[in-house]
Amino acid sequence: MFSKKKQSLDITPENPVFYVCYLGKVKTDRPNGKGCTAEPTKKIWAARESIPDRKLRKVALTVNPEGMHMKEVEPLQKGTEPIDEFFKIQNVSYCMADLELPKVFSWITGTPGGSKEDLFCHAVLCSKKQKAQAMVMVLTHQFSAAFRSWKQDASRQERKSSLKHSRKESKEKVVMRVPKPSDGGQNNNQGGSTPSSPSAAPSLESVQSGMAELRADDSSGSEKNGQVPVTSVQTGLDVKEAARNPEVQAYMQGDKNEKDVEQNDD
Repeated sequence: MFSKKKQSLDITPENPVFYVCYLGKVKTDRPNGKGCTAEPTKKIWAARESIPDRKLRKVALTVNPEGMHMKEVEPLQKGTEPIDEFFKIQNVSYCMADLELPKVFSWITGTPGGSKEDLFCHAVLCSKKQKAQAMVMVLTHQFSAAFRSWKQDASRQERKSSLKHSRKESKEKVVMRVPKPSDGGQNNNQGGSTPSSPSAAPSLESVQSGMAELRADDSSGSEKNGQVPVTSVQTGLDVKEAARNPEVQAYMQGDKNEKDVEQNDD
């Protein structure tokens, strides 16, 4: 069902590309948790069974630390809107290689802090179950990289804010110590120099406070200035077992992210 037509998209190990068939999406009411994709995926698959294999829409799904970019790669039928959608990493709350449909990779998206009306389950059909498992592994890895980067940025911003606040306090203290003209110049510039502000640096308390906030965000997944992603993209996959599979490893490394949309002959 997958054509042998050559595609021209570039592939890199850093941002692996997976060539799959998009099955569609349905609304759901659970952002994460064991089995949350099972029923939505069944609904999507039931609708898919009425569609001939040749009419399934073939897409390239690129995974990077910012999210997933899904773009249609096959020629479109006249009047059909091309698939070109980007899913921000902070909006992906769950992903899974389906247990009953092992070649199906599904994920749930929503807006952090949004309502259940924003929750959708998406699904794609892979040529092999190992590719679906690799997609779960890669997305989890990219999320971890994105979240580590966010924490580093947040820590830098915290230190910068603390430094600015410390300098402001020091300046105010210096101004308060400058004698008034009415003092007759007593004790003013006796050594030929003006008082100088002490070296400003983030206090231990401010750094500890910032780290405590990061830990709180890490454990609760709450938003901070609208930029905090969910704590982790949950998955029902046995990651350790999948990681030991050489074929899964090959897909993760880009060795099997072929430019051909491969034949599904499993």
